[in-house]
Amino acid sequence: MRWNIYKKERYGKSRLFGSIGFMLIAIILARHLDDYTNGLHYLLFAIGLTAFFAFWLTHNNPNFTPSSEENEPFNLLHVSFFWIALFLMQVSFGAFYNFFTIYETDHHISLETTSYLWAFGVICEIVLFYFQAPIFKAFYALKFSTL
Repeated sequence: MRWNIYKKERYGKSRLFGSIGFMLIAIILARHLDDYTNGLHYLLFAIGLTAFFAFWLTHNNPNFTPSSEENEPFNLLHVSFFWIALFLMQVSFGAFYNFFTIYETDHHISLETTSYLWAFGVICEIVLFYFQAPIFKAFYALKFSTL
């Protein structure tokens, strides 16, 4: 039996891996972020690792075929609204993350402690995502409040 992450009931369970990654990066970066160049090195490393992993996935996957004459070529405009939505989502979260971090550090809370506060928030998010489907099934009225 194959684990299907695309079912609505399993979205929260598959989403939690991104939350765990964010929590680990926040804690690790807070310990090593004495200078802004350290953050840039981590960013460049993450970009390189992501590019390598994407290349490895597409290069070694027998099901991945580049567009040919019989297939319609990939067009970025077909998914432009998706990319715009992702960009706006990142911009909105980035402002919130920055505001919270600046607010906490201006009130003399260390960057490491602030990262632990982020980790606590992410743990709450993981619990919510994991139990999201059963909660929505139990409380059907909650579905209407999220529309």
